Amino acid sequence: MKAKHIIPQALDTVAEVDFRQLVNNCIYGLVSFPGSDEMIMESSVNTSKNFYSNPQLIAVMLNTLLINCFKYKKDGIVSRVKIGVEYDNYKAILSIADNGKGINEKGIGKIFELFNKNNNAGAGTGLYMVNEIVKKLGGKISVESAENIGTEFIIEIPNQIHIQNVLPHPASLQKELKYFH
Repeated sequence: MKAKHIIPQALDTVAEVDFRQLVNNCIYGLVSFPGSDEMIMESSVNTSKNFYSNPQLIAVMLNTLLINCFKYKKDGIVSRVKIGVEYDNYKAILSIADNGKGINEKGIGKIFELFNKNNNAGAGTGLYMVNEIVKKLGGKISVESAENIGTEFIIEIPNQIHIQNVLPHPASLQKELKYFH
């Protein structure tokens, strides 16, 4: 089954992405989740370049993957989640890794299918949506997982810096507006 228009056209906005702030906001937003006090979340954002894409879609994608880290953590151990971001003038590589339940070999090929639950709770829409977002951003996604060991998602998305109708980062816009007061 193929869902049409899962990502509205209104979300076609390209703007500067502040990955450090985006990752911190996603982590902070999960503090209220049950069991968040039993998880260690580490992040690393390495770059000095400007990156342009759709920050809203990247936030939805990252939040969905982080929520899955919570949903599928192992009981009885301290859960660890590592978020890594590296980017340059051409692409960003995001990695989200955990030491959770992992995905069995039999189910790994179907995780991006709509309504696939892989014998777990949930609606089976989260990873499908992540995959659709990655495609909309012109990127690719891969996953490595071992049951009872953990899972790592690697996402590569192109830098859209070459697009002419790029919107400035809100912080830089605020600096520009200061001079008109």
